Amino acid sequence: MLLEKYCVPSAAGKKILKAAFEKWHLSARSYHRMLKLARTAADLDGSADITEKHILEILNYRFPGDLFGDRF
Repeated sequence: MLLEKYCVPSAAGKKILKAAFEKWHLSARSYHRMLKLARTAADLDGSADITEKHILEILNYRFPGDLFGDRF
């Protein structure tokens, strides 16, 4: 699957995604959507890797009123 090849977050990014899914009880579909959005954020940033910065950016778009990123 192309998602597994091109949308692999860093170890810190995976940790943040896991915490987000536990906090907000998200679905597998949400996980894949967030990986795709994080890949887009990384591309726009000119980064070859999906870092925690990109994960936090897309979580901020999805949950703008929650200060989730401040805990990491």
